[in-house]
Amino acid sequence: MHIFVDSITGEEIIINGADVAHLQVRRQKAGQFFKIIETSGNSYVDAELILLSKNQATFKVKTVFEKKQSKTKITLFQSVIKKSNMELVVQKAVELGVDSVVPVMTERVSELGAINYTRLALIAKEAAMQSERYSVPSIEKAISFSEAIVIPNIFCLGERVKGNGILEFMNKIVPSDNLGVLVGPEGGFSGRELSFLQEKMVPVVSFGESIMRAETAAIAALSVIRSFYLAE
Repeated sequence: MHIFVDSITGEEIIINGADVAHLQVRRQKAGQFFKIIETSGNSYVDAELILLSKNQATFKVKTVFEKKQSKTKITLFQSVIKKSNMELVVQKAVELGVDSVVPVMTERVSELGAINYTRLALIAKEAAMQSERYSVPSIEKAISFSEAIVIPNIFCLGERVKGNGILEFMNKIVPSDNLGVLVGPEGGFSGRELSFLQEKMVPVVSFGESIMRAETAAIAALSVIRSFYLAE
């Protein structure tokens, strides 16, 4: 289990709040070691839990490390979908290594305006802790479809796109500092949106003839992307 704090200073770290509750639920005890990670900095530490009370946990820093930085930052541009499915996508996206999630407003958005940023940020943090990430991916403010498709190094996951499989696409792309994948809403992109993608020359790829749910498509695409960047 990784624990995230704003910054690390000195040889002792004290945490409060929900993270303490997590430790208590897991029945952690003094003498156990944890990795404590700066959310806004470049360091993490191995630290020993020396005291756990009802509202507070105290750790003693043992070793300080510098975070490993990924060569390519991965961003999921997820069209807004139903609340429970959006939360699932954020959780799995974090587990699969994304650096940020950006909600996108499309013509077929469900539950317009129902994005709970605080809830999604909490899910991202908990998923980062569980999957032992060294950073908490950010949940960005929603942008429009037209704003998303002009972002450099973005490609789109579509349905039944002949000749443009995602594996083939990933094998051909030139490595860069950033890569974004745009995933459509329930029901897919509208005809007008597909025309805009073509007009802006955004690469559109697919998983062949399969029609996937929006959340399944996002998770599947990120799994493929992750397999290409594991070496980083």
